[in-house]
Amino acid sequence: MQTNQYQWAVANGCRPTVRRYCPQCGTRTEFRDSGRRRNNANGKNIHCYAIYKCTADHTWNRRLGSHYRPDVQPPGASEEETLQITGATLTLDTLQRDPVDIQLAAVDGPVRLDQLLTEQCSGLSRSMAQQWIRQGRVLVDGRPSKASFRPRTGQTVRIQAAAGEQENHGSSENDTTGACHTAPQEGYDEHCQDPRAQPAATAL
Repeated sequence: MQTNQYQWAVANGCRPTVRRYCPQCGTRTEFRDSGRRRNNANGKNIHCYAIYKCTADHTWNRRLGSHYRPDVQPPGASEEETLQITGATLTLDTLQRDPVDIQLAAVDGPVRLDQLLTEQCSGLSRSMAQQWIRQGRVLVDGRPSKASFRPRTGQTVRIQAAAGEQENHGSSENDTTGACHTAPQEGYDEHCQDPRAQPAATAL
């Protein structure tokens, strides 16, 4: 069975960055807009925040503005960019036939592992990707991972979807290597030994 190799470059659009002090890191660092928005209600006012994250995944909420009516779109709610991936789009048939190694040449911005797979693998649903990850069919640098894991530049994602199917198929096959699964016949002892191995009877 061969392993197909591909290379992807991932970008989360041109999301803005802010350099500021991070209390958890204890130093000034770069915060990038994650694309997620948060709305907090205060009386009749609804305040909208953009969720920024530093390189260590610590969050900072940047206030975008306020609005008063629930039917009005909050500020910045439409600012979430789509994921942009450069590289070959893989089909579900390709993934289920042979193992696939994906070298991440560049990852610009945070992206979940399950989101990365569903965006670039045609026919692969989010729930199926999460199931493969839980079953260990998706490895990051040779190790099992989580659906929420965020891959980084230089890492390799291996998809071996057929591995679990082969294991399940093999477990349902009858075991032909052990003779002890059959009823003992005359001349066999309780350990299913070959009757030819038994000591010859002494003639009287």
